[in-house]
Amino acid sequence: MQTVLIELTNQKAYRLLKELEDLQLIRLVNTPSKLSTLRKRHPKIPMTC
Repeated sequence: MQTVLIELTNQKAYRLLKELEDLQLIRLVNTPSKLSTLRKRHPKIPMTC
């Protein structure tokens, strides 16, 4: 068995993975992202008036 880390970009992708899990084709393993990792990927954008 191979483990792959996937970053989902929308809710439809998550629903598709859940359907594959229901068909017992894959197994989803939730691993929480570290907040510092998320901050590095999405820097704050300054607000403009």
